[in-house]
Amino acid sequence: MSRRPLLQLAAGAGFLAALAVVVVVIVAASGSGKGGDPTQIVEGGTVDALLAKSPQQRLTIGRADAPVHLYEYGDLQCPYCKAFSAEEIPAVIEGPVDAGKAKITFRNLLIIGPDSLPAGAAAIAAGEQGRGWNYIETFYRNQGEENSGYVTEDFLEAVARAAGVADMAT
Repeated sequence: MSRRPLLQLAAGAGFLAALAVVVVVIVAASGSGKGGDPTQIVEGGTVDALLAKSPQQRLTIGRADAPVHLYEYGDLQCPYCKAFSAEEIPAVIEGPVDAGKAKITFRNLLIIGPDSLPAGAAAIAAGEQGRGWNYIETFYRNQGEENSGYVTEDFLEAVARAAGVADMAT
């Protein structure tokens, strides 16, 4: 066998190996089965601690007279929104929001699927009781796989309880 076919074979094998690694990473990340279980709601205390220093009104956190008003557009089923919530939002809340320099208003952006509507409506209802951000952050920390059917009444109520929503009927 000449050198050229061996190099092509090696390059092809290397490509297939790299492709296999990428597929394994994607499958492992998306099929982890974590989240979306109403009997396994986590991090309610962590969320309470994060949000304890700033006032909430509806889906806004921070002082009403804060000079900077930020808007976060998100879908509670969106894994990228969840990542933003976990990686960026805590620093903003613990920094300028808690210092009274900024406030953040969450706006529901219903882009993932039909379950995004009841998830967003539940966040609005929690916001009416002063627990909107607790609900949003708790939902993200317990998010299931998008459009998998995990957004059930049981799940929404479990998130609301963990978020400290007092009146479930409302």
